[in-house]
Amino acid sequence: MAEPVVTVRNLHAAFEDRTVLSGISFTAYRDQITVIMGASGSGKTTILKHLIGLYPVQQGEVEVLGCPLHSADQERLSDFYRRIGVLFQNGALLNSITVGENVSIPLEQNTSLPRPIIDLLVDYKLKQVHLDHARHLMPYQLSGGMHRRAGLARALALDPPLLFCDEPSSGLDPVTLAGLDQLFLALKKQLNMSMVIVSHVLESVRRIADRVVFVHEGQILFEGALDEAERSSLEPLQRFFHPPLQSS
Repeated sequence: MAEPVVTVRNLHAAFEDRTVLSGISFTAYRDQITVIMGASGSGKTTILKHLIGLYPVQQGEVEVLGCPLHSADQERLSDFYRRIGVLFQNGALLNSITVGENVSIPLEQNTSLPRPIIDLLVDYKLKQVHLDHARHLMPYQLSGGMHRRAGLARALALDPPLLFCDEPSSGLDPVTLAGLDQLFLALKKQLNMSMVIVSHVLESVRRIADRVVFVHEGQILFEGALDEAERSSLEPLQRFFHPPLQSS
């Protein structure tokens, strides 16, 4: 049996009396790409923000890489943050500094490495995401796909065993999207990396997912293999995987 890297049990979340998550439970496993999917507003990003510690657990249990986020003290949480990578939507680069300086931030904040070693590691991380030429560019000089890859290089800076991504494929053209998906698959294989990716882009999900968690109106409607999800007779899954043709 594969080892869990994420275990969520009976997680509830409500904001200003509006229930967003209604007692959800699911598991993500080591060396797999788990895609959290569903329609816009279903609760996907709220789940992700709990998994990376941005939202406190109101009710239920969230365990990531063995760290119980619902009960961990600050010291344990600090160690947890160093062991995960996060690719935020659109890359979330700091616009006032270069790409290389963005990638170096986790190394500067979490290690005591000398500058020459940090510079070498930044070059290596940029090479991993095929941006070796972009170290001295400013974020405004990057295309949308380059933004995502630069953000990915920063997320990989500390060699985390687990990567979280929030809608990495949103807004990309088909060619750029396919290239980013191939990069995820290559990194998973080369680095033995586990990934949890939030996405609503069906084309991307079909390329990268080992396992899917389908969220509908704040509940987990399906958890399992992608091919099983596509064959499901549940109406929300049918609408997602087999949308009706638009009449002209």
